[in-house]
Amino acid sequence: MPRTIIVSPSMLSADFRCLEAEIHRLHETGCEYIHFDSMDGHFTEQVTYGPMVAAALRPLSDRIFDCHLMFTNPEKHFEHFARAGADVIHFQYEVTDRHAEYVRRIHDLGCRASIVVNPDTPIESVAPLLPECDVVMIMGVFPGYSGQEFIPETVERIAHLREMIDAGGHSTKIEVDGGVNEDTAADVIRAGADILVSGSFLFKHPQGYGAAVEFLRRTAAAV
Repeated sequence: MPRTIIVSPSMLSADFRCLEAEIHRLHETGCEYIHFDSMDGHFTEQVTYGPMVAAALRPLSDRIFDCHLMFTNPEKHFEHFARAGADVIHFQYEVTDRHAEYVRRIHDLGCRASIVVNPDTPIESVAPLLPECDVVMIMGVFPGYSGQEFIPETVERIAHLREMIDAGGHSTKIEVDGGVNEDTAADVIRAGADILVSGSFLFKHPQGYGAAVEFLRRTAAAV
């Protein structure tokens, strides 16, 4: 049966001089999600932006706002992102041992909850949390910069998580962020990804944003 996937363009690769125009261009592709990479300069080397960007763009878009908090202290920011219009809030597994509590707090704010695992975090770590998590996001690169090369072992990690979810009968979605492009998309989708974050590949595609989204959808249909 052909696979279908959701494409979540990462605003980290957008032209910040004209974000309103960028949102309209993304809408034209038919993408379902908009991804926001928020970095604090502590968990990551780079500082990007906080909830204000999502808040500014929320009135312009009816898409799912997919907010990844690369923060050492994400719990202090859940409410701010929820007020800004986040639909999905992702936090890093590595920054806390209070994962279940954080998932509940996000749900209490009316948002979907996601745990993100870095490339060196064992996939088994999230097994106890699958009944409660709406999404688990697997990083194909280490957080911090757009345009990094995909770590090949990510494909096996996706497949392992897919097996865990299916074996447990969970509804948890698998999202993949980092290095998804024309060379890696088929393997990532075949391994079991449901949602693909696309930054450099989409925003720098020579034939435009729509061509990148269409490529990912055609690839999913073909695997």
